[in-house]
Amino acid sequence: MGSYERGSRAISLARCLELAELFSIPITELLIEPSSMKSDHQFSKRFDLRRSSTLCRDENSPQFVTLHKFLIAIAARRGDWNGEILTLRESDLDTITLLIEMNQQDLNDWLVQWRLTLS
Repeated sequence: MGSYERGSRAISLARCLELAELFSIPITELLIEPSSMKSDHQFSKRFDLRRSSTLCRDENSPQFVTLHKFLIAIAARRGDWNGEILTLRESDLDTITLLIEMNQQDLNDWLVQWRLTLS
């Protein structure tokens, strides 16, 4: 995989299709130059699922419950079962602002205050 990523080894179309199927991603994700892809990482946040679970259980707040249910639903859709860290994209964060009725700045402040995000 590293040779393919570094570009030191050519990948066949058959191998590319196998990898796309293995990782359950569109083949275009493997064929687009990284520099031409939209930088969604710039607008992403990593959530601490353990912390979210704890707050959901210990704090009597519908906002924590709503956030935790959303994070678990995203993890389930992605098939991401590590249960510790989940990275959300900008569009996911926009959805959270609607679900818990906060504007973007208030959401960011709230997430920092309750230590729900990592960096």
